[in-house]
Amino acid sequence: MSLFTPDFKFGDPIERPTHPCLQIRNSSDAAVIFEAVRLGKLPLIRRRLNAEECKDFIKEGAVFVWEEYDFIQGVDGSGGSFQRWTDRMKWSQSRVEGPFLYYEEKIDLPPGAEKYMRAYIGLG
Repeated sequence: MSLFTPDFKFGDPIERPTHPCLQIRNSSDAAVIFEAVRLGKLPLIRRRLNAEECKDFIKEGAVFVWEEYDFIQGVDGSGGSFQRWTDRMKWSQSRVEGPFLYYEEKIDLPPGAEKYMRAYIGLG
């Protein structure tokens, strides 16, 4: 939902990134972001993004900070909170590197493209 669609109502809680463009290089950078969220200087994400928010806000460098809660309790006591990030995109399995979990976006290739790419880079 954007400000220019007929279903938008002022006061609707739009989830935005905690920060729209950051590069987190190490755990110290992450700690600074977490502290800014704790102090209320940066926003905490309180619910899953809807399709429009995903399209508008999930970009390279966008940072989203949320707290893990069980589904029944929820972040505000109402239930419906989340334990795992989902954004309607396809991701690889996580790999651990230091204190971080890394994911790579999986992109659907047209039929035959993978074979061509493997031949192009000399893998088969």
